[in-house]
Amino acid sequence: MKVQRLAEDNPAAVLTVVFILLFVATDIVNRAQGDGAFLTLKQISTTFLYAAVLGLMSAGQTLVMLTGGVDLSVATTATAGALGNFIDVFDPARARAERDLDSREHQGEALPSPDDADLPVRVDLESGTARIRKH
Repeated sequence: MKVQRLAEDNPAAVLTVVFILLFVATDIVNRAQGDGAFLTLKQISTTFLYAAVLGLMSAGQTLVMLTGGVDLSVATTATAGALGNFIDVFDPARARAERDLDSREHQGEALPSPDDADLPVRVDLESGTARIRKH
């Protein structure tokens, strides 16, 4: 009875406990599947970052409801935010560019272009020489 009364008096505490239990359960499942730890600092900060947007929208909707109004644009705003987030997270061109930069497999020698005549270093590929111009 004491736990039930405590839960009725403090719904935020119950939600916090449920949130922590979900995190721990997800961490156990991830470790069992061999995917590594879920409860990393980066994962927790990312979760709170995404939850902050919903928290701000909830606070705004609460203010509208307290004043006796109804705001129907919340669902549209949430959908637009989710779509923007989806594009940012699952952008294949960005992911490929980051992967290529990290792999360093596409790096090679820098070849001069024909327009590099005014640079302080002039490289002649045919003769294999480089001339350094002094200022």
